[in-house]
Amino acid sequence: TQALFMLNGGSVMAAAESQARRLLADRSTNDEDNVMNALFELVTSTPPTDEERADMLRFIRQVAKRKAADGDQEANLHAWSRACQALFASSHFQILD
Repeated sequence: TQALFMLNGGSVMAAAESQARRLLADRSTNDEDNVMNALFELVTSTPPTDEERADMLRFIRQVAKRKAADGDQEANLHAWSRACQALFASSHFQILD
């Protein structure tokens, strides 16, 4: 149930969007590598591996492209929000007993 909550919980989605807004606003440039490093450091306290970085950036670009095509004026924000939510739902973030 913890994993489903992390994927579907309204408070989790709101926290993910808030985190994405913070990450994008805190960077003087929208350099994806800096934002990605900050995201992983804040959520997991570790930098992303090369594979994690590549997978997450591919995901963000795909989501942003799809949302922009649908007319979303904040496609980039919403793509980063989904990335935050995915990282929240990952085993890096969850407490395992």
